[in-house]
Amino acid sequence: MEYQGLKYKTRGNADPKGKPRVYFCCHEEDFGKFFKPVTEEILSVVSNAAVWYYDPADGIPEDEEFLSDLSQMQLFVVPVTANFILKDSRARTVEFAFAREHHIPILPLMQEPGLEKHFNRICGDLQFLDRRASHADPTAIPYKEKLKTFLDSVIVSDETANKIRDAFEAYIFLSYRKKDRAYAQQVMRLIHQNEFCRDVAIWYDEFLTPGEDFNEAISQAMKKSSLFALVVTPSILEKPNYVMTTEYPEAKRSGKPVLPVEALKTNSLKLSWNYKGIGTAIQSAQLPERLKSALPDAAKESAVEDPVHDYLIGLAYLSGIDVEIDHEKALKLITSAAEAELPEAMQKLTDMYLLGDGVKRNTYTAHEWYVRYVKVLKGQADEDPSEENLDRLFNSLLILGNMETEYTFPKQANKTFEEMLHVAEKMGELGCSNAGSRLLLSYRKFGDISLKEGRTADAKELFRKSLELAEAKARSSGSADDRRYLMQAYERMGDICQSEEDLKEERKWRFKSLSIAEELAKETGTELERRNMIINYSNYGCLCMDDKDMPEAKSWLLKALSLAETLSSEYPTQKNRWQVSYITGQLGWNCKLTGDLSEAKEWFFKSYKLRAALAAERLSPENRRDLEVGLIRMEGICRELGETEEADEWQERKKSMFHR
Repeated sequence: MEYQGLKYKTRGNADPKGKPRVYFCCHEEDFGKFFKPVTEEILSVVSNAAVWYYDPADGIPEDEEFLSDLSQMQLFVVPVTANFILKDSRARTVEFAFAREHHIPILPLMQEPGLEKHFNRICGDLQFLDRRASHADPTAIPYKEKLKTFLDSVIVSDETANKIRDAFEAYIFLSYRKKDRAYAQQVMRLIHQNEFCRDVAIWYDEFLTPGEDFNEAISQAMKKSSLFALVVTPSILEKPNYVMTTEYPEAKRSGKPVLPVEALKTNSLKLSWNYKGIGTAIQSAQLPERLKSALPDAAKESAVEDPVHDYLIGLAYLSGIDVEIDHEKALKLITSAAEAELPEAMQKLTDMYLLGDGVKRNTYTAHEWYVRYVKVLKGQADEDPSEENLDRLFNSLLILGNMETEYTFPKQANKTFEEMLHVAEKMGELGCSNAGSRLLLSYRKFGDISLKEGRTADAKELFRKSLELAEAKARSSGSADDRRYLMQAYERMGDICQSEEDLKEERKWRFKSLSIAEELAKETGTELERRNMIINYSNYGCLCMDDKDMPEAKSWLLKALSLAETLSSEYPTQKNRWQVSYITGQLGWNCKLTGDLSEAKEWFFKSYKLRAALAAERLSPENRRDLEVGLIRMEGICRELGETEEADEWQERKKSMFHR
């Protein structure tokens, strides 16, 4: 089927013209399931965006025009599924690969559990977002906040877009037939090859969709433009066409200068007959002089360099705001502004190198620019230690420390978090309103590093300080968020006891954490909080087993199992059903260790059946490994019971699985 152009989805079905362009990329079998929820989620966060896509039911686009459309996207959003990762598909081998090759940022949204290693193996070291991941750390940055942070780092806001448009020296209205878009892009490149046209915007219909009426948008663009440029090819002589019936007559009525540019040899007599008063179409070599005479203000050289202006125009070329996307020009302009110590330009360069936005991903260069950004903020805070400046510096140090931790700069991270702690202490000395929460976070972060590096005594003292603050905040507010922070403070104290191999003391702290998880689950009833409570119950049961308290261990594991079975019946995800299989397996171990081998066999068999069902649905390496563990357990328990024949059967099943 011939490519008919991309479709789009906007909030409230608004006109997509001028909106940031997001491309939805997925395995064709996943389109029906994920397009609507993912698109709605994106548009709920960035209401000014347009999500572009093609429906697989309409056929698979193969031509160059489709790739040209993709080149103008600012972001690819990819729902990550087993289909996308484990099956060959055009979405991964062509579209995803195109985005990486052309340095277009990619936002992978993990939709199914157990795919993390496969994703990294196939898709490289891209960072993905997973809404389910927060169950491991209830005080982690919420998924929605992470999503918004990512989108804000790539997509230009309406406010910034308006500043960009105000920064342009002039506008050119570029008129062309849709079938001539390749020639139109050629003309745009020719215009912007002239340095004096760097700050000249070009209005053009980047993604006209059949049946859409852009008369109002065209009228407004025409009023704003200083010049009407017409891409001349034989196709503009075909009747009827929109350029001939609407755009050119409107330009003549408005009195705009008309500049016809011949992109393909065209009959000049027919051109003059159909476009009255058009004059002679110029060749590309004549373009610079004609542009200078048509746009005299733009041709004047500015005597003063303005980093803010360079930054805004650089953003225009990076995002394709009223100009064609030009990553090389964008990088040059934004770097120039950053070298002049414009903080927002430094931040943008950090994001660009971290995400591969217009440049090849380079975490080292991203780190260098963010260090320079933090240095500027330090200077501002030293000069004016206001709460606003100190808080901005604290947040930037937190981001820098997390970046250094994630991208293997451990020594720098240690120093950064220590500096963050000093800023928090200064905020406390000055009586800043949020000093308490900043100190709490600093103690926890610095304590984590100390524990990781084996400085247990230092970590213990830092976690103790964090606990004192968390208890005070929880007593004062009683809010769910403050109780989550307290829960994590208890967990940190448990971690210290674990490192000291003090099981009795560890149980005390884990129980305190468990009690808060229980409260939150009962109050909210959400799947996340209930799963977190189940994890706390099962972990506490396993801790009791380590402490040789088998009756208590079994009691907690049974509580966890009852809740897990209820949750998995309401939300039958692989994650929830795996939790049931894990707990039943632990109950099997509990019975085995107490000598009740018959009951142990029953629990091991129940765990095995659940794992077999999960593997039958999707034989991922994780599910395969769990199934093998189940087979090994069944063979072992049967041999201990003296059931040799059945043990041999389990052994054969295990062998057949290894040979698949």
